[in-house]
Amino acid sequence: MKINYLITDRTGGVSAPPYESLNIAYHVGDDPEAVRRNREIVAQKTGVQAIQYANQIHGKEVRYIEHLIEPAPECDGFVTDRPGIGLAIMSADCYGVLLFDPKGIIAAVHAGRAGATLGIVTEAIEKMRDLGALTIHAVISPGIHRCCYEISSELAAQYEPKYIYGRHLDIKALLYDQLRAENVESITDYAICTACDRRYYSYRRDGTTGRFASIIWMEA
Repeated sequence: MKINYLITDRTGGVSAPPYESLNIAYHVGDDPEAVRRNREIVAQKTGVQAIQYANQIHGKEVRYIEHLIEPAPECDGFVTDRPGIGLAIMSADCYGVLLFDPKGIIAAVHAGRAGATLGIVTEAIEKMRDLGALTIHAVISPGIHRCCYEISSELAAQYEPKYIYGRHLDIKALLYDQLRAENVESITDYAICTACDRRYYSYRRDGTTGRFASIIWMEA
């Protein structure tokens, strides 16, 4: 079973400013026809026509995907053991965490502050293990780093001190701790801050903006 993944940036699409150019999200105010064409471009890049997107709600629900679901379900993660289905996460500061067992089980989760705090990575790994996963690897997309993610004092007080730097929260440290607690075999980290790097969409930096994609799929 060959497993592939793709993390897009904001280039190579057809959307006009402020969404330029490869925005894959319908909910941000972009021209729907441009979004449709951008999703076609992404599908061509992957070679997978059946790509499952979600109506992401900053929760911890992870859905098992047996076939493409339309309209997009309300959840923040997917898991499947079926080849030919792409699992897609939309981001503009939140992390897309892609998980896979090389024997043929994959997952994708949307992990921003809320999802990381709720333990969505752990939830996805548990569902993968329910399907028989034994050796799990992780890929962490670009996302907002602690340098750019300032939160209120009240919110900062809710986290362990090891995750807080002044009033800056280290979301990625939360994700690493969850992955290590689940004994993942390896972690591939893009190590890019979306708020610092203008190749990527950043809600914290720009406000009205698009979303990039983190997608994982298996070939038959």
